[in-house]
Amino acid sequence: MSLDERYRERGVGVTTLMRQILEAGVAELDSTAAVSLADVQRAIASLASPACVPGPEPENH
Repeated sequence: MSLDERYRERGVGVTTLMRQILEAGVAELDSTAAVSLADVQRAIASLASPACVPGPEPENH
């Protein structure tokens, strides 16, 4: 699944995704930037995904 598909599943649009990527890049350049705890918690929650449960093996005929 692509990054775009994962964000769309969570209801995040392409422009929001681009903004988040740009903000992350800018924050990386400015090591003195302050980040709110709420923003960090939202970012972590958005990255959390359900555990991958392997499905049945395909049958070879």
